[in-house]
Amino acid sequence: MTLETLPDVNAPVHEMAGPVVARLLEMETAFEAMARLRKESDAHRAVYFYVTDAEEQLVGVAPARALLFAEPATLVGEIMAHPAISVTRAERFGNALRLMAEQRLLALPVVDEENRLTGVLDISGVTQTIWAQERQREAEESFQIAGVHSESEGKTLRWADRSSLIATSLAAAIVLALVVSSFHAFLSRVIAVAFFIPLMVTLAESAALRSLTRGLRNQLIGRRDAPKFAGLESELRLGSSLAGLAAILVALFFGNAGLGLAVGCSALAAVIAGALLGDSIPRLLRGARVSATIAAGPVVLALAAVTALACYLAVSAAILK
Repeated sequence: MTLETLPDVNAPVHEMAGPVVARLLEMETAFEAMARLRKESDAHRAVYFYVTDAEEQLVGVAPARALLFAEPATLVGEIMAHPAISVTRAERFGNALRLMAEQRLLALPVVDEENRLTGVLDISGVTQTIWAQERQREAEESFQIAGVHSESEGKTLRWADRSSLIATSLAAAIVLALVVSSFHAFLSRVIAVAFFIPLMVTLAESAALRSLTRGLRNQLIGRRDAPKFAGLESELRLGSSLAGLAAILVALFFGNAGLGLAVGCSALAAVIAGALLGDSIPRLLRGARVSATIAAGPVVLALAAVTALACYLAVSAAILK
């Protein structure tokens, strides 16, 4: 989690405060307070029991232990601690968090200009808000990996993003067509090679997407100093397993050891190339001051597909010549 995922520390604290789930009255007895709390469904969520007077002004906080062991006829005002530490609605959220840390409080009451209790800022509520923002940011990053910009209002695709995505896809399709056409004579002679073109492209794009997601995750949680090609070892293990299995199955099914060798070697190369591209392209784009999240996805996938196809056809042509 990075500081960027925290709520705005300069925002007014009332925007982060939750409702008062349980309040006590200064002039009610401990028995009356306990009986009323048992009837309130949200009372168990209260971190502290804040006490208000007849005008709903904050006058103190009642310790749970003191309330539990007080004589039934004892007034809440007699067992409460006062004054209660509080912040006004207009106080900055960052200052409220600092006060909670200094006083070691799990919750902080929020009052208006007339000291009326209007809400409570508690640690659990802040944590849930940060978690929700973190999940939203993760979803935004997932959209951006695919080259889609999800704006906060309406989740619309900007024209610049749409045009760059279309242009990248068209360019990749043209290059793929050129690569295939350059091996037309070879494919006409060894038609079985064409059966595994989708496999090579899929393996490369999958490895690239995993590597790209891993890099963006490190950036998201603040690991900007993460080592280069951190996931290459796991991709090598996965690629080796897939390549070996593919080579054996192809060789047995087609009765052609050369074709099996070509498919196996190309599968391993496709996974490695995809992993390397998924890790290096975002770094290059960030170095060039280009949005790594918006631009990386389409570029990486296109390059991975082209590289895997060219490598597969070249290796196959060399082995099956």
